[in-house]
Amino acid sequence: MVLILFFLILCPEFFFIFTLRKYKDYLENSMSYDYNNGPLEGLIRKAKALTTVSYGYRNFERFKNRYLILCRQVIPISDDTFKYKKAS
Repeated sequence: MVLILFFLILCPEFFFIFTLRKYKDYLENSMSYDYNNGPLEGLIRKAKALTTVSYGYRNFERFKNRYLILCRQVIPISDDTFKYKKAS
């Protein structure tokens, strides 16, 4: 164990090889399929950017509608599409 730590400190190449061996099964699995989580990360990034820019919404429905329009999941047809309650 001490020898491994010694090589990890002195040789960054050894650390790289050690990491590849450690995650070999996961790397083979990710290379064999064409799926990744890039599209999902993009949607999460849009939601975080929207909350940052808008300083938060009081009404979750408004936030949800704005997010769906931003992601082009919903196209508003008319002004009656999104009705909001008046403050009482």
